[in-house]
Amino acid sequence: MDSIACSADLSWPNAHQAMGLGDFAGSTEPALGSTATGSMERTRRNSGPGIVPLRLAHLCRGLTLPDVNGCCFELHSPDGRRSCLLRAPDPQEARTWFDALHARMKALNNAYLAELNGLLPPTQVSSALILS
Repeated sequence: MDSIACSADLSWPNAHQAMGLGDFAGSTEPALGSTATGSMERTRRNSGPGIVPLRLAHLCRGLTLPDVNGCCFELHSPDGRRSCLLRAPDPQEARTWFDALHARMKALNNAYLAELNGLLPPTQVSSALILS
């Protein structure tokens, strides 16, 4: 499991949406200085189901929507374009899901960090320690 398919989109609100000038899914009217096709492409790309990769994603509770029951948590994509609100039947199951996703994300991120560290050239300090 390296990603989660979401059936809804809770995109980060942009400046227009934060001021209440558009609905949460994105306005279909072109913004000032933009073409109609650019606006439609942006709306089409940001609406509908999507996939949130678990590598470098952000898992949290109560960031966007308050959760008084403790049954919800959120998964946000690394680029901030997609989010997924996950709701469990009870708080214990929500905690189990959260812990399972968190453990998988931690493993993926540790493997990714090791991969990236392997791509970096060795530093002078580490090569000096190896030579002595």
